[in-house]
Amino acid sequence: MYHYGFELEGWAKDNNTFNIILPPDYWPKDGFPGLVELRTSGGNFIEIQYNDIVSQYPRLFNNPKTIPDFHTFEHTFSPAEKAEMRRKYRIVKDKVDIRNIYNKNPKALGNRTLASLQINISNIIENERTIAGKDGPIKLGPRYGLLDTHRIVKRLDEEFKEEIENSKRQPGFYALKEHHRLEYRSLPNSVFTFVHMNMHKVIDRIKNAVEG
Repeated sequence: MYHYGFELEGWAKDNNTFNIILPPDYWPKDGFPGLVELRTSGGNFIEIQYNDIVSQYPRLFNNPKTIPDFHTFEHTFSPAEKAEMRRKYRIVKDKVDIRNIYNKNPKALGNRTLASLQINISNIIENERTIAGKDGPIKLGPRYGLLDTHRIVKRLDEEFKEEIENSKRQPGFYALKEHHRLEYRSLPNSVFTFVHMNMHKVIDRIKNAVEG
């Protein structure tokens, strides 16, 4: 049984000029404070995780001067904006062992910042359960099975080849997390949409690539 999770990165825009600006302090952020991030917690069916992200979206409209943008996939912050980020925030990025199935190294970004849609995938082979113990019931967590990482990443690369190329991203990037969880990292944020009809087509593409 496949479970999924989403991490969706985006930007803040000035509601008058529509220029990308630094996000308000109280917006959820990635480790890099120039990016806004909506993420699911734990794994679940992909449709449930999509609805979770959608439920978080309205919270970003609590300031009439600022609107979110999860479609623009690349931006370059000015030196002044970068200086302000360094002054106001301690920029911390989680250390992630990022790999590539084609043995490619990440290209240098220069001054660019990319916003991505990361898909987390796990395979649950046994749900959490309670067994009888000597001193009473014992609750056991779910058991996770291994994933065919190379096949899944390659199939996602093929399914979203056009989107990856159009955003000038690199295919084949992933990371392995706890419980044999696979994090696919080659997609731009623009693959995600808050239009339900369109996103369910994307969900079908993801499931066909992963589970087919």
